[in-house]
Amino acid sequence: MIFSTPPLLKNLWIRLCCKNPELPRSCNLMIKIVRKINRISDSIGRTLSYLIFPMILVIVYLVVMRYFFKSPPDWGFEVSVFIYGLHMILPGGYCLLEKSHVSVDIFSARSSPGTQRMLSLFSTLVVLFVSLLLVYVSSKWAWQSTLMLQRSIHQTTFNPPIWWFKWTVPISAGLMALQAFSDLIVTFFRYDLDKIEKTNIGGAE
Repeated sequence: MIFSTPPLLKNLWIRLCCKNPELPRSCNLMIKIVRKINRISDSIGRTLSYLIFPMILVIVYLVVMRYFFKSPPDWGFEVSVFIYGLHMILPGGYCLLEKSHVSVDIFSARSSPGTQRMLSLFSTLVVLFVSLLLVYVSSKWAWQSTLMLQRSIHQTTFNPPIWWFKWTVPISAGLMALQAFSDLIVTFFRYDLDKIEKTNIGGAE
């Protein structure tokens, strides 16, 4: 079985969305949700990882122009910040999917499996709450910037618009919230992610 939960919750969930409690594909809806969110996080993270290459090219070009030709371009600072910001902020959901964030396991490492599960549920709920709060707060901030068509405050001749860049914060927080929701499902129902990826839903992989 894909999940093992207390009988009351298990029977309730089977009544809500499961077709057959004895089959691995019984909770098709939840499996589809988890699989879709995980694949979105994985695709975004892997795609944006390639931004490291244009960032390297920009930085090398800036160094060469500054130290060898004494003529650094005005656009260098903002462009490098834009690329690095997209590279670092937007893959937050992917980082959560891969469990790559810093984790303090001083308590969980010495706890029973049941306690570890409860701590994992609690921490995931905290991440979900903070991510949703950040979406709410940063969306208003980004919207105000958009209305002003805000530009860079560094007073260079390049003077690029930055309102679009501020939307990376609520978007990234939203992706984090999605992945936290997926992790919450996996932890609560004790899903096996390997089984989820191999489960045939609706006759297709």
